[in-house]
Order: sequence, then C-alpha cells, then structure tokens
Amino acid sequence: MPEKLTFLTTKKYKSILDSVIKPHSGKSNPSVAEIRAFLTINKELTGQTEDCIALEQYEEATDIFEAVFYKFEYVRSHYGLDNETFTEQSVHWHKIARSFFQEKMSRALTNRITDFLKDLAIKSFYRYTDIFNNLIHILEKELDKKNKIEIASVMLSQMKTRPESERPLLMALTCLLQSSKRKNEILEMEYPVQLFLPFMQHLIKLNQLKTAENFLETKIKKSGFEKNGFSC
Repeated sequence: MPEKLTFLTTKKYKSILDSVIKPHSGKSNPSVAEIRAFLTINKELTGQTEDCIALEQYEEATDIFEAVFYKFEYVRSHYGLDNETFTEQSVHWHKIARSFFQEKMSRALTNRITDFLKDLAIKSFYRYTDIFNNLIHILEKELDKKNKIEIASVMLSQMKTRPESERPLLMALTCLLQSSKRKNEILEMEYPVQLFLPFMQHLIKLNQLKTAENFLETKIKKSGFEKNGFSC
C-alpha cells in the first residue's frame, strides 16, 4: 500500500477513537459512558485486527494496530491502570503485537511494526505493568545489538521519572537488552532498598538467574555483610 494511503487509513482509525475520547488535557476526564464506549470499540478493533492477520491482510492489520494500540495505551495510562477491562485488553493487544513476528510478512512490513513498537516502548505514557506482556519483552528477540543498547539507554535515562512501582520490572527488562559488562554496571547503580526484592523476583521470572546472583553478591559486598561472615 502506498505510504499516503497507509497514513490516511491509520488516521481514519485514530479519528474513530479520538471522537470518543479526546487527547488528555488535564482539564476534564472522560465520563464512564465514554470510557465504556472506548473499550467497546477497542474490543471490536482487536477482533478486526486478528481477522486481518488470519486472512493475511497484513497491511490493513498493521494500519489498525498502529492507530488503535497507540491510542489505547495512551488512554490506559491516564484513565485505566486500575481497570480490569483495560488490563485484559492491554494483554490482548500485546499478544497481537507478538503474533505479527510469527507471520510470514514482507521485510518492509516487519520493519515498520518493529519501528512502531520501538517508538512506543520508550514513550513516557507507555506503562510497564506486566512482566511478559510488554514491548521490551516482545522486542528483545527481534532487535539487533545496536537497537537493544539504544532502547536500554533511553529506559535508564527515564528510570527516575517512571513510577516507583514500575522501576523494578523496568530494571529487570533493561537487563535483558544488555551485554554482561553493561549488566554489571546497572547492578552497581544505587537503588532504594524497597526495590531490591521485586527486582530480584523479576530477574528470576525472566530466567536472568546469573544476573540475579550477581546483583545479590554486589549488594552483600556493599552492605559489609561479608565482614561479618555472610556471603553468597
């Protein structure tokens, strides 16, 4: 599909959702009815995206996906983080995102989706609330070393501005993208004590066992426990 037509198609789907919930201005919140309508339309469009993928209509699927997933995560970050339906639909969109890489699409379309997900992954409104259904976990196997380092660098620069509840997971996911040397540098960084345990738990769930072990050793050495007969 020509680039101009792709832009117009994507804009069409974005306009549908913008007509229900306008971009966040901080002046007023959408009503319960507007949120409900947004979720209903979103659910219909996830189904339409999956139908397009099943029919190998990959460009149409990508047009819908880019417009709707972006808008959905934007709205979720402002109004739906504690809403069970938003959480379920977010998981659904992430499964669709992962499914694109299992299809036999053109290299150009695969690159387009990868670039879109890379951009969304570092947006300040994109929230990391699920250990496996998140864009870093999806992209980790799809990116080359250079792109992994770029994303990891951005995420580290954003760490202090992210909600504290997200930081342990984000730290663990960032380790997925790093070389052994860079991982060690991350482990040497200073973190609030309350983040230690959830960070360790996330590393273990992500099968980053050596990194978890190194982190524990680093913290024990820094705390001076070894001098008192404690060591790993």
